[in-house]
Amino acid sequence: MVCVVYAGLLMKGAWDYWANFANLPQTTGRWFPTGFEEMKRTSYRGWYEVIDIAFPEWLRWIQPIMNDGDDYEKIPRFIPYAILPIGMALLLFRFVQVFVRLLRGQEASLIVSHEVEEAVAEIKHLNAKD
Repeated sequence: MVCVVYAGLLMKGAWDYWANFANLPQTTGRWFPTGFEEMKRTSYRGWYEVIDIAFPEWLRWIQPIMNDGDDYEKIPRFIPYAILPIGMALLLFRFVQVFVRLLRGQEASLIVSHEVEEAVAEIKHLNAKD
């Protein structure tokens, strides 16, 4: 249960960090999301660019949507930073999967791979005193 709560907090933090660069509202609430903030004129930061990756021509369709039609020289930060909420959503999904399997009795522990159990047994054997 603690892992699910922790992954949820990571997801909130990842969303709040990424939303700044994607012209999306952050969540309200200090640590528990209670809704979404009201977007103001100064809240839109889709114009931030990375430092050294040139903007590819096939992504020019993003400019009118995110940058009011202005040209990007480098790729906007919301593209590479999108891995933060995506990765945290996947982590949260996996932790919820494991938690449900533990509740249903389909798993006895978090270590489910026989390879890991064999590796632990091998290390234990190597460290055993003769």
